[in-house]
Amino acid sequence: MPAGESNQNGIPTLCPSNSAGTSAIYICFNKMPQQDNDKRREYNKKYCRKRYLANKKYYLTRVKKRIQRLKKWYKNYKSKLKCSRCPENNPACLDFHHKKGKKEELISRMIYVKGWGIERMLKEIEKCEVLCSNCHRKLHFGKKT
Repeated sequence: MPAGESNQNGIPTLCPSNSAGTSAIYICFNKMPQQDNDKRREYNKKYCRKRYLANKKYYLTRVKKRIQRLKKWYKNYKSKLKCSRCPENNPACLDFHHKKGKKEELISRMIYVKGWGIERMLKEIEKCEVLCSNCHRKLHFGKKT
């Protein structure tokens, strides 16, 4: 398989396979220094960077699609919620108020900036109380932040 083409799973390759059919991954890792951790780490860093630059469009498209899937899931998830203190259920008005445990990140940043997975976001959402914007402001009014 020539460098730059995709394999059967759609993943771009950087290293060509030989005529004997040895996989491209085996060839690349066979060149990797096996004993010295620092050399192996440096080799891997250079290899990954080279692969990314050779297939940048593919990787950026993949990230964009993942974020779109996460946004769609988040909007659908939020559409099923309502404020725990009043009858408000418009997803645009709902916030997640962290009440239990240490807050790792803002829920919206998990999707739009960090790209966290759904399971990890649900774990963080469990620490929260769903409040509408007004109830959330009333809760924080007068508190030091």
